[in-house]
Amino acid sequence: MLGVRETLPGLVMLTCYVYNNTVYGTAVGAFGGSDFSTNFPILYVKNNIFNTSQLWRGDTRSFAAWDYNDRVQGQSQPTGGSHDMVVDPLFVNPGANDFHLQSTSPVIGMGTNVGLPYSGSAPDLGAYQHRP
Repeated sequence: MLGVRETLPGLVMLTCYVYNNTVYGTAVGAFGGSDFSTNFPILYVKNNIFNTSQLWRGDTRSFAAWDYNDRVQGQSQPTGGSHDMVVDPLFVNPGANDFHLQSTSPVIGMGTNVGLPYSGSAPDLGAYQHRP
């Protein structure tokens, strides 16, 4: 699970950038929330592959941006997501924990520039940029 939860009143609001991750298995994909009605952490969630049984949990007010993600199992996103995909990312061998992308993966070049290094015209989704 990726994310943050505020549990103490009066803490400084956190901003988290959840970029280019691969989340696979039964964990929650992204979590954002607060035990209080104020000071929600702010999450920017882009260029990720979420192949999880529960895509996100928390309060939608925590998600400032959610876009350019692969929601493999097709769940609804907390906000935005006009560039999200719902496709099999074609991992090399997920059973052996090899989450590199096959050369025919539909998520290659489908991300947005978030300031991290990439090759090609646009970043790939997920943790591993494809290297031909």
